[in-house]
This record gives sequence, structure tokens and C-alpha cells, in this order.
Amino acid sequence: GLSWQCMGPILGSVEHSPGNQWAGGLAVLPNNELIVWMKIRECLEDHEGNVLLRSSDGGESWSEPESVDVERYGAIGCIGQMTGLADGTLIATGEGKGDNDLVPESSMVNLITRSGDGGRSWDPVQSTHASENPYYFDLAVTQLPNDHLLAAYWTHDMTTDCGVNVHLSTSPDLGRT
Repeated sequence: GLSWQCMGPILGSVEHSPGNQWAGGLAVLPNNELIVWMKIRECLEDHEGNVLLRSSDGGESWSEPESVDVERYGAIGCIGQMTGLADGTLIATGEGKGDNDLVPESSMVNLITRSGDGGRSWDPVQSTHASENPYYFDLAVTQLPNDHLLAAYWTHDMTTDCGVNVHLSTSPDLGRT
């Protein structure tokens, strides 16, 4: 950590962020615009409050927060992590309970959505991995050189309330199906 230099807060004013702030991901678009996804929650249990901020000067200054309008999935589905692909597509992930249509409500699902316009609009949320005990959480993704999507997620046994381990999976179509 000797070479790291603090650049200061992205959102310093509480008038823009009435609650706790978490970084949800960074991406650089092909036009060199830097995008940061932030989760702002008054209560940890809240599932709303995702915003994007933009910087055209490498993070020295930031735009006003833009609310991220991603549809909910199932009973408690929420999106909270974002990454960028080489072509500028943004992918956001999260987790929630099944929608009781495609996935039983008793299951937990990892969720994925994408934006092809720099985060201004988002595709409908899709489930990726459905799980019943142990459950899969905190899906993190990156693009591999072969254009596959690599995902890492941890598992949790709800019976013993114990974390199990971290798994990897790949998608040859960048998570589209």
C-alpha cells in the first residue's frame, strides 16, 4: 500500500447521500469516461438507493449522482455490484429470492443485468444461479481474454449459519443466457 494515494471522497455531502455509502464497482468506458456505482442505504436492510457518478478527468471531479433504475426481481432481489466489459457494456450483479415464476421463491438467485449505453438504461434483470441451501452470494464478474465471463461467488449454509467456500463459473456468452 505504499504507492496508493487517497483522492478524497466521491460524495462528501450528506445532502446527496442520506445514509451509508458503499462502492459497487468502477468501469472505464471506451470514451475514457470513468463510471462509479455506489450503493447508498439509510438502513442496511434497504434494497434501493443505487446511483452512478461519472468523471471525465480520471476521478478528480464527479457528476451529480444519477439514480440507477433497475427493476426488482422476486421478493427481495437487488443489484449492487457493477463491472465493465471491453466493448463498454456495463454488467451489474446482485442476489435475491426466486420470483416464484421461473425460480421457486424458496431459492436464492444470483442476478445479472446489463447496460449498453453507459448506465443510462438497464436490461431486465435475469437470474443466473439458483440455489437452495447452501446459498450463493455476492456474484463478482470479469471478462476473460477469450470473451467469456468469469464469475466468483461465495456459498453459505443457512442450516449451520456457516460460510462454505468460494466457487467460480464461466459463461461463454457473457452471461446473456
